[in-house]
Amino acid sequence: MSKGLSSYESLFACDSDAIYAMDLDGYFIPLNPACEQIFGYEASELSKMSYVKVVKLEHLDRAISFFYKSLEGKLQNFDCQIIHKSGKLVDINITIYPIVISEEIVGVYAIAKDITEIKERRRKQNEELRQREEVYMAIVEHSPDAVVIAKKEEILYANDTAVALIGAKDKSELIGKSVYDYLDDAYCDIVRKRVEEVESGKTAEIMEEKLIRKDGEIIYAEIKSIPAIYQNQPVRHIMIRDITEKKKRQEMLLQTEKLSAARQLAAGIVHEINHPLSSIKEVLLQMEAEQKMNSKYIERIQTEVNRMEWILNELLQMSKPEECDE
Repeated sequence: MSKGLSSYESLFACDSDAIYAMDLDGYFIPLNPACEQIFGYEASELSKMSYVKVVKLEHLDRAISFFYKSLEGKLQNFDCQIIHKSGKLVDINITIYPIVISEEIVGVYAIAKDITEIKERRRKQNEELRQREEVYMAIVEHSPDAVVIAKKEEILYANDTAVALIGAKDKSELIGKSVYDYLDDAYCDIVRKRVEEVESGKTAEIMEEKLIRKDGEIIYAEIKSIPAIYQNQPVRHIMIRDITEKKKRQEMLLQTEKLSAARQLAAGIVHEINHPLSSIKEVLLQMEAEQKMNSKYIERIQTEVNRMEWILNELLQMSKPEECDE
């Protein structure tokens, strides 16, 4: 077989990939100089060796399996590690396909591409991704706000703040559950629309929602959701800020403002009514001093009484709720 293949060596001489053949026992027949570069052995050495001598032990079973599949007539492609003559490990991608002469498989052709740099870049990228995810998870875990990571409606992760907010004992009580289990029914439809937006790559801006703790208590929260990647899959990063106490303070402040307004109104009423009352008292004293009924006194009393009545009617109208236009 080697004589028949030697005529093709010049075609492969400039190729950076190792091109070789193997007989039925797996012995090398190098076809270009790149074989020496990738495997580290001279052509005379390599031609006396089987692939089982250069493939790393942990990868040998796979390599044998692919070799025999190619002898069944099927093209095979796989990655493995070989041991260079120098002892260093080299990552290679191998494509092998059968050599057929007179309808008989007599060996295989093989192309080995050095992918060590590619693999190293991938390893570095994966390590960087792992480190970034660790930093991300550390930030999330120590966030003062509750953070939930969800896909569709399923909760994949919750930090300790979220566990405390919902009143769970630990994270296992939340992970795997539906986000809608802790959402007031009135908000479910709008939240479903927000989920669709985030899963399409958009950010759902802050919205006030009502949540239900495990003990049934209703709490108010501001919630924002953004797209994120968690465990190599697209997810929603949901930030939840408890504003229950803030809402209570706002209600107290509103009540205080209402009371203050009521006091100011009462002071105004007293001021407005006090003047006609003083006038009536003055007239009554004059009538008592003169000991007679004078029509001008009666008219003045009537005027002041009418004035008080008008003030009270105006206040009554102001106290009525405004009717909405239909």
